[in-house]
Amino acid sequence: SCKRAADELSNGLAWTLEDLEQLNALVNDMLFLARADQGDQAQGIESVDLGAEADRALRFCEGLLQETGVDAQRVGTTLASCNPALIRRALVNLLVNALRYTPRGGKIVVEVGEASGRVVLTVFNPGKEIPADVRARMFDRFYRTGTAPAGIAAGQGLGLAIVAAIARMHGGRVIVAYTGSGNRIGLEFPSRIS
Repeated sequence: SCKRAADELSNGLAWTLEDLEQLNALVNDMLFLARADQGDQAQGIESVDLGAEADRALRFCEGLLQETGVDAQRVGTTLASCNPALIRRALVNLLVNALRYTPRGGKIVVEVGEASGRVVLTVFNPGKEIPADVRARMFDRFYRTGTAPAGIAAGQGLGLAIVAAIARMHGGRVIVAYTGSGNRIGLEFPSRIS
């Protein structure tokens, strides 16, 4: 019937649009990483309340948190000179990564602090220590372990590469540490960018 053909066409177009949106996001991410590789520094630097930015990132991920049955909170705050949109993007990527490896009922903690003139932003999630071979490659482009549990769609393997690029753009670096009960993954950078 015509109605069935129209429904099939509509569904097909919806899938095509979704595929094109994913491809567009992938291309934009690759362009962002290419600019970072060329030495682009963060622009739009302003004094930012990083606790507030972490709260915004948590609100952005609220639907995923509810869907996966994971709790999250922010601990600490500090002011820093940075690009707030880039830092928020890094935090969202870190949160989505943590959600992939946190069991239902688990708790993620976004930790915001400063030590010796350097800002430290990490996302903690409970679990086993990340193996050394994974730690060595986890910030590489397109690297995926393939061990993420069901509940969140697999990404393109660019989320942590983008976090590393944002850290470099702010004169910083990435952090990976095991605490005995889980992993802290994040970035640190100077609290004042000259």
